[in-house]
Amino acid sequence: NALEHEFATIADPAGGIGWCYYQEGSLFYVLSFKEAKKTYVFDTSTGLWHNRSTRDWATTTDNAWEAVYGVQAYGKVYHGGVSTNSLMLLDPNKYTDYNNQEILRTRTGPIYYSDFNPITCREIYIDMEVGTTPLLAGLGRDPQCVLDISRDGYNWINMDWRSIGTQGDYSQSVKWSNIGTGRIIIARLTFSDPSPITIYGARIAFETSSRR
Repeated sequence: NALEHEFATIADPAGGIGWCYYQEGSLFYVLSFKEAKKTYVFDTSTGLWHNRSTRDWATTTDNAWEAVYGVQAYGKVYHGGVSTNSLMLLDPNKYTDYNNQEILRTRTGPIYYSDFNPITCREIYIDMEVGTTPLLAGLGRDPQCVLDISRDGYNWINMDWRSIGTQGDYSQSVKWSNIGTGRIIIARLTFSDPSPITIYGARIAFETSSRR
């Protein structure tokens, strides 16, 4: 239903471009709307949709994902560009965009809600790969992630940055404490460093209290 609502807001749905590709054990269906600056991707291995985009860092706006009209050839995925007359390779081991700009990656968690009762979030711990950056100098040597929290579903509060480990630092802990109280709790993680990101799960410690 949420996806149907999203599609209903697109002014020119007939301008959508759809294509599929297979990579690393997953089959993806990509649906892009250039004018609406939206790209939706369905991962058949998880049964879930997600969004992709290509950021214009000069204006900090997100456009439709640059990749379009992809084909499989020689065990790789090649594609054209929405805004460029180029042939490009979709490389899962490259952590910058086609123009060597940073790729902004965001993961938003579910809504935590407790029957109208206030929720006090004590800690959020992210179970993820750490210390796997391939870089020893420059941007990405010490990759960071930032946590944003919404306590009402509309406004977001920045909870500061955390390191996800320099190369070989496999003991790095990624967690935040004393998140605060709200009627709901939503967590959003953001990464932009040129390093691999693999999230296994998250643990959220919270308490509920009655208004009565």
